[in-house]
Amino acid sequence: MPSYARRASILIAALFMFLCLGTGHAWSAFIPALQREYGYSIPQTQIIYTTLNVVFCFGLILTGRLHDRFGPRILSVVSGILLAGCYFIAWRYGS
Repeated sequence: MPSYARRASILIAALFMFLCLGTGHAWSAFIPALQREYGYSIPQTQIIYTTLNVVFCFGLILTGRLHDRFGPRILSVVSGILLAGCYFIAWRYGS
């Protein structure tokens, strides 16, 4: 693979990774829909967001240790597959 193509593929992968990381920060966009559609209270939506952050932090500890063993590419691919799977499950069984 030519040098510029390799650099471009890494750039595109990094952009997608940052897009995935931003889903946690977009949580406030989901709160009105959860309250309106499912009748969630403010404390219930805060519990969901708190759980997201706790799992994210423990996941960082775990993947930090796995990073030394497997490298960043494999972990990025596996993380992307897991995130897509979680979104699929939430879409499929959420309503």
